[in-house]
Amino acid sequence: MDIVYKSCDNNKIIEEIKMWLIAGLGNPERKYDGTRHNAGFAAIDALLDELGGKGLESTKFHGAFTKLRIGAEEVIILKPSPI
Repeated sequence: MDIVYKSCDNNKIIEEIKMWLIAGLGNPERKYDGTRHNAGFAAIDALLDELGGKGLESTKFHGAFTKLRIGAEEVIILKPSPI
């Protein structure tokens, strides 16, 4: 699903930005490494490796994320942390 942000001025759309969010769910505890409980984290790691080894650079939104482009699309890749 894509996220569309709209900038409005007097109910007129000035700019529309389409962005994708890819989130991989997992559990950060060591005892879950290599288990099905970290399948989402493993998928994010594999995707980042496929995209040239880019890592998650920032921590925000209770997780680690990065923004990048895949082709013409802007993408946020997120590993959320349990609160």
